[in-house]
Amino acid sequence: MKTSTQFLFICLLTAVCSCTKQDRINDFETNTLPLPEGLPAKVNPFIGTGGFVKGRPEADRVSDAKTGYPFGGGCYPGAQYPFGMVQLSPDLNTNKYSSLGGYHYSDSTVMGFVHQHTSGNGLFPDWILLMPTTGKKQLSPSTDTEPDKGYRSRFLHSQEKAWPGYYAVRLIDYDIVAELTATERTGFHRYTFPETKQAHIILDLSHGNGQSPDHTGIRKQDEQTVTGFVAAGEAPHLSKMYFAVEFSKPFDTYGLVDDNKAYFDFRTQAGEKILVKVGLSPVNEERAAENIRTENPDWDFNRIVASTTAAWTAQLEKIKISGGTPEQQTVFYTALYHTMLAPFLNEDPDHTYTDANGQQHRDGFTNYTFFSLWDTYRSQHPLLTILHPERVNDLINSILHVAIHDPAQLLPGYTILGQNSHGMCGQHVMPVILEAVVKGFDGFDYQKAYDLMRKNSMRTGDGLDLLHDYGYVPSDLLARSAAETIEFAYDEWCIGQMAKITGKYDDVKYFEKQGVSYRHLWDPVTGFFRPKRSDGQWMEPFDPFAVSHQETGSGFCEANAWQYLFHIQHNPYDLIRLMGGKENFEKRLDDLFSQSSELTGVYSADVTGMIGQYAHGNEQSQHVAYMYNYAGVPWKTQEMVRRIMNEKYTAAPEGICGNDDAGQTSSWYVFSALGFYPVNPAAAVYVIGAPLFDEANIRIGNKLFTVKAINNSVQNKYIQSARLNGKEYTHSWIRHEDIAKGGILEFVMGNEPNKSK
Repeated sequence: MKTSTQFLFICLLTAVCSCTKQDRINDFETNTLPLPEGLPAKVNPFIGTGGFVKGRPEADRVSDAKTGYPFGGGCYPGAQYPFGMVQLSPDLNTNKYSSLGGYHYSDSTVMGFVHQHTSGNGLFPDWILLMPTTGKKQLSPSTDTEPDKGYRSRFLHSQEKAWPGYYAVRLIDYDIVAELTATERTGFHRYTFPETKQAHIILDLSHGNGQSPDHTGIRKQDEQTVTGFVAAGEAPHLSKMYFAVEFSKPFDTYGLVDDNKAYFDFRTQAGEKILVKVGLSPVNEERAAENIRTENPDWDFNRIVASTTAAWTAQLEKIKISGGTPEQQTVFYTALYHTMLAPFLNEDPDHTYTDANGQQHRDGFTNYTFFSLWDTYRSQHPLLTILHPERVNDLINSILHVAIHDPAQLLPGYTILGQNSHGMCGQHVMPVILEAVVKGFDGFDYQKAYDLMRKNSMRTGDGLDLLHDYGYVPSDLLARSAAETIEFAYDEWCIGQMAKITGKYDDVKYFEKQGVSYRHLWDPVTGFFRPKRSDGQWMEPFDPFAVSHQETGSGFCEANAWQYLFHIQHNPYDLIRLMGGKENFEKRLDDLFSQSSELTGVYSADVTGMIGQYAHGNEQSQHVAYMYNYAGVPWKTQEMVRRIMNEKYTAAPEGICGNDDAGQTSSWYVFSALGFYPVNPAAAVYVIGAPLFDEANIRIGNKLFTVKAINNSVQNKYIQSARLNGKEYTHSWIRHEDIAKGGILEFVMGNEPNKSK
């Protein structure tokens, strides 16, 4: 039994601990900035940072055995300028599946603050880590299960905050408050230290999320500055980024370990703030330092936060909505925010950049990188043509010059730091180029674009040569044969359309034939597209529920036959013909959404966000709800898109049901909430769905396009009638030019479908 003295001591200790905890919460608020007013306050950067799925790949870490393993939107909550080169965000773990953006909400330790990320797919290396610490100096992060053995720190979400352009967290193990912001080419840190003779800031260039650097370098310039570089690959194909780091006060001591880690030691008073500026450049270290002097010349952290927040405000104000719930508005503006994280800058202010071969260029346009085209051609790029027309020519020139500076003249399927990749199915750079052309953007060379498109189609490898030889991609010669055939068909159709525009009439007929190559895989007996062997026989066995993942499985790509059934975006009426008419087409759509969601075949975490066999979490499905319009039953589109918006998007960390993939899944929500969607982006036409908000005002350059939903409510999700600029509108689609020139589209909503033809 405890004595009265012991009991009193325990009570006093409990009170002190409670007080200390509250004091630390108050201290975090005191040492961080308050949430700003306006639209940035409606953005929650933690949406898309969490989520779990059933099952797990081998070697992945399970954090919740009951729920599944961590997998979700793959977003990061850190600070970035709109389309900026710097994505300054905390990395918690570098597990491939749980931390696609370096961050998963289920984690509880911080490794450090990293300057480069990609949103929603985790294919960026996540380079240049800084971490402030106190006490015993440690140069390895260790693991999240043994944080005391490394420089990582525990943290609580209750002492963490973020909005566009700002992030803050309290590092519990070191009693340090860390704040982050960014300009276009610089990251800016502010660390509030306790009183200590052992304050440190660690620079770790060995860190990477999926790909650590192969080459690094650090050079001390003076007692407040170091410069260096990180690079992956081998010359001439070398991804390289240069940096400069400046501290607000001289470091007492400095050390370099293995050319990829450095430490900087300080003595600090209680509440002392040490600021760190990190400039990036794709050209050289001197340019990285110059970018600091140009964009962030002083040590006014609050001024940079205010400036970056204002930049985000201007971008978010391109769409002003009214109506809906506060949660829906948060989901909408967060989705809109996510669509402006990529592509991002890949040049210095004078337009100098470095290509994939290490050669420097200044081509007179703003150069961008991180094109995740298999994902973003669907709706993120179309959204850019509406909200950011001033960037579109630069984006297309950036894409074209990847090929122009490539010895093989290959257009990209995916780019990062100028490097060219063809990691997914098809070559969906084609619809992105064609879309810009048919929407009237003319700040690039159409003829050069067509020549590159044609050259890419005629290349060997990636299944294209098989498509040309057989009319389809045989399953015994390429694993994901059916997916490649279906997706190549769309891309070849795009090349044929470009041939018409550029007057290459001899090529038109050939590419039009290639554009219907999916017909070779149509099986009228099963009613599915099926993989076929080079001898003309169907691949057996066939299971439409069987998922393939990349190079393994039943002939598809991160999907199954159900999810590729409606992937004929450019020719839906031909698909209707194959299915035997509109009634059968409508029934197959109904079947898709009403099937069991059970999957067979190869496990793929990407096949998620299920409604029947519809998988909203992966891109192949995302246009399908709008296909009901082609069957003449638009009310079914209206009902289903409302359901998807309500079920698959929330204002929570798990609020994006699958990878956001550079803003693609978010752009689906933005379009759908506005009331229309680009089923075939390269047609410059949007299919009408069901607007979510009472009113949306969309600023397009100096024009304004307004969407009004009269009598709108949760129950009133069906369009009864429509008017465009005051005149009756009876189409279930709207042209891009009608939106781009401004005007008013009005819908009268009701709680029953309008089934009049």
